[in-house]
Amino acid sequence: MRVRIKAYTNIILFTFFTFITITSVHANATVFNITTKDTTTQLGKPVWLDLQTDQTSPSLDSIDFTAVTDQFEVVKDKNEIRNGKQGQQWRIRLYPREEGQHTITPLHYQSHATAPITIQVTPPVDLKTGQPFSIKHQVSSTQVWLRQQVLVTYELTTPEITLVLTPQEATLTDVSVMPLTTATTHEPNKLHHRSGWALYPRKPGPHRIQLPALNYIQDGVITHHFFPPGITLDVKPLPAYLPGNLPVGRLSLHANDVPRLLLNKHLSEVHLQLRGEGIPLPWLPDLRALFRASTDITLYPAALATQQTRSGGIVSQHDYHLPIKTNAQGRLVLPDVKLHYFDPTTGRLALLTLPD
Repeated sequence: MRVRIKAYTNIILFTFFTFITITSVHANATVFNITTKDTTTQLGKPVWLDLQTDQTSPSLDSIDFTAVTDQFEVVKDKNEIRNGKQGQQWRIRLYPREEGQHTITPLHYQSHATAPITIQVTPPVDLKTGQPFSIKHQVSSTQVWLRQQVLVTYELTTPEITLVLTPQEATLTDVSVMPLTTATTHEPNKLHHRSGWALYPRKPGPHRIQLPALNYIQDGVITHHFFPPGITLDVKPLPAYLPGNLPVGRLSLHANDVPRLLLNKHLSEVHLQLRGEGIPLPWLPDLRALFRASTDITLYPAALATQQTRSGGIVSQHDYHLPIKTNAQGRLVLPDVKLHYFDPTTGRLALLTLPD
């Protein structure tokens, strides 16, 4: 009888400890889920993702989204993570970069990974008309010289007249970024709106660039955020013999309203215009140090007016008003103004001379 009782007791203990071990495993298992209400969205609109785990640490902010960012812009704020005794919850937004079918690759939390999610991205729809509109993205060149202008532009074709395109400001380590204004051209029953950014690489070598959103605004309200795909630039250094501050782009110099007949010993004025295509205003050279007087002509300090336009690309301009006085009679020639620049279209050093 004792043997039977002992055997029975061992069976009970074995069963009890087996049950406790299995329960412990299930109690410590991590739950990590991602859900989305919609798997179809239009370009410029987000896909909302809800992340949930029954763990209180580590934070959901530790999840690496790098694998997702090629196809989506991830908009998240770790301050929006909701923590409680039951775990963590976090809602984030993913903006697709292009139309078509895209996949949200598995996200990893601790040792768990989610299943991939397929998203269908349709053309953007105008809020007023309810009609889809065309949008095209373009990069002027990816094989460029140091400080050469690179245009990253969007073109939207729509009947809407009152829309505004606003490129967001961006600060990059080795690339200067300048937002462009909107340029609009008219055709029967439709308009083409163009905007984007001008990029200026300041360091040779490869550059991987991710720009912020181009905002589509109607009646003062942002209806779409268009995030461009990533850009890889291969930047060539300028020839080593060139000075570091040499303008890169295209320069032109014109003399306007030059008086043909001057009274000796009387003050006159010469108007010179220096124009730089693809050259930001701070990089446009100042010609005042190049003006040289002669025994026949006295030059006085020139007044300088500057301007810069950002429609379709960066164009800078210097306007010089140069007072002169002749010291002799007869045919007189203004002293030469010579200026070098690097033309990225030819890959050569160019010389600008006035008079030509």
